[in-house]
Order: sequence, then C-alpha cells, then structure tokens
Amino acid sequence: MDTPQELIQANDLQRGGHYSASRKLYARFFEENPKHPLRFKCLFEVADNLYYEKRYAEALEVYLMFIKYCEDQKDISDEEAGWIDAYIKLTNSRIYSINNRGQKIRPHEAMKFPGTREQIDNPDYTISF
Repeated sequence: MDTPQELIQANDLQRGGHYSASRKLYARFFEENPKHPLRFKCLFEVADNLYYEKRYAEALEVYLMFIKYCEDQKDISDEEAGWIDAYIKLTNSRIYSINNRGQKIRPHEAMKFPGTREQIDNPDYTISF
C-alpha cells in the first residue's frame, strides 16, 4: 500500500515541529477517509501533535478516543492488529507521561475520564481540531 501524499506531508510537518499544521492534516485525513487502513494512525498522530504542543488535557482526550477507536476495529488483518497493538502501547506510555505532568489517569481507568466517554459513545460526535 502506498502512503497518501497528505500523510507524508503531515509527517514531514510534524518532524519539522509544525505540530498544528500536521495535526490539521491528520485530522482531515481521518475525517475524510473512514475506510483507509492508516486511519487509526492519523487519530494517534492528532493526539501526538497535541502532546508535542504541550496541550496535555486535549492530547489525553484524543489518546482515549484512539484507544476506543482501536478497540472497535473488528475486520482487520493480523498485520493491522500488530500495528494497532504497538500504537496502543505507545499511547499508554504517553498517558503515563501526561500523568507525570499532573493529569492523573491510569490507562485501565482511561474511559472514566470526565466528558470523554459521552463523546466517544455519541455517533454524532465529531472531533474538532
């Protein structure tokens, strides 16, 4: 599978420290490509860009959305499952890092974070970045 140019550009912007621009490209790709196999990575990268911008509360919210999104994926290949598992491990490490910055939440309690569960469970909820 070829990586779409938009994701390459978003990655390049992220590497260059242009987190807001990168985040917006990843978010747009996530919203406009509901069936793309790299969609899960886009949601993770939205959270990571927020993390790099030191917007920890927002990053935490999107990391939790990412975990829920990944848990809901049913029809995936073994390769995709392996990638998702790796990204969930990285997400958990980010959550621990956010904890060390004052946002107290453990990964296994993640879905109890105030306000987040309602957003995740609401099918009409859209992520605004």
